[in-house]
Amino acid sequence: MKKLFIALISILNLSYLQTAKAQTPTNPASFSPNDHSTMVSFKTLDGTLANAFYIPCDSVTGNVLIIFHEQWGLTNEVIKEAQKWKAELGNVDVYAIDMFGGKVTSDPGVSMKYLQALDEARSGNIIRGLLSHIGIDKRIITMGWGEGAHWAFRAAMIAGDQAIGCVMYYGKPEKEDKDVRGLHFDVLYNWASRDKYIQKQFVDDFGHRIELQKRKFEMHTYNADPMFADPSNPRHDAVLTAEADKYSKNFMKLKFQIE
Repeated sequence: MKKLFIALISILNLSYLQTAKAQTPTNPASFSPNDHSTMVSFKTLDGTLANAFYIPCDSVTGNVLIIFHEQWGLTNEVIKEAQKWKAELGNVDVYAIDMFGGKVTSDPGVSMKYLQALDEARSGNIIRGLLSHIGIDKRIITMGWGEGAHWAFRAAMIAGDQAIGCVMYYGKPEKEDKDVRGLHFDVLYNWASRDKYIQKQFVDDFGHRIELQKRKFEMHTYNADPMFADPSNPRHDAVLTAEADKYSKNFMKLKFQIE
């Protein structure tokens, strides 16, 4: 059943990606930020290296935000999002993790190949590698869009009691009780109501599973297509993105205890 579910997601994702092709993303290395940010490398549990775009706080902080990109890879648009959230939150270190090993694309077919090549073992090793790099004395919130929202939730689960929150912009919710068992964090989910696959019942069931773990589930609904908060998407809705970002900001500031 799980294999069938994954296969169905792949077919529906590809169908949607073909109609919502991103503008051509560019390699993060070509982007010149005006802060102390840098690309950092870290070892993963399988012995290879992975990368993340890192924006440090000006002073020592115990707060860390980990951002997960969408299906296109760690594009300049994602880096700009990382910079935006650093500016919005202030007292936080921000990491935008690269799940595709430096690969970026604007082609839906290529994007799907990247996703299919990244199995759960490899993605888990990348996430654990970054968590080890960050250290055990930090409070962590994860955030992602689309497929990145799924990785963000997994990362928060892997982080254990270090995780204090997860922000999901659409993205497939977990459907099995075992995948939310033992979570230590609250979840904010921004749902696109015109999503043809991720229907409200799926999100409601996801929220119910989280609440059974005695954690809070906050859901906000938008009359929009999936990927509405992706600035590189032709269907990007700036007004609804700003509204969703407001809820996300309030959620994260509360969890990080930022004034």
